[in-house]
Amino acid sequence: MKFQVIFTFDPEYEGYVAEVPELPGCLSQGKTLDEAIANIKDAIQGYLYVQEKHGKLEKIMEDLGAWEDDRTDEEIIKEIYESRSFSNRGML
Repeated sequence: MKFQVIFTFDPEYEGYVAEVPELPGCLSQGKTLDEAIANIKDAIQGYLYVQEKHGKLEKIMEDLGAWEDDRTDEEIIKEIYESRSFSNRGML
């Protein structure tokens, strides 16, 4: 699954702020764009992990349409946690 990420340069911080609109409160930052990308990927994984621990991941994934395929919940969750692909166009 891919998530849209909005990267904004913050002149006061002198770095990039990254936000995932589909995951409220999922934010990160980095002094370079590469650092911000790595940090937001970790933030997404952490966000999904916490939601899973609180029994809310399935609802979030259903809302995002992630369960609309033939894979099991475990396969989709594993793919999310292990995903390392991204593009510079803001999709992780």
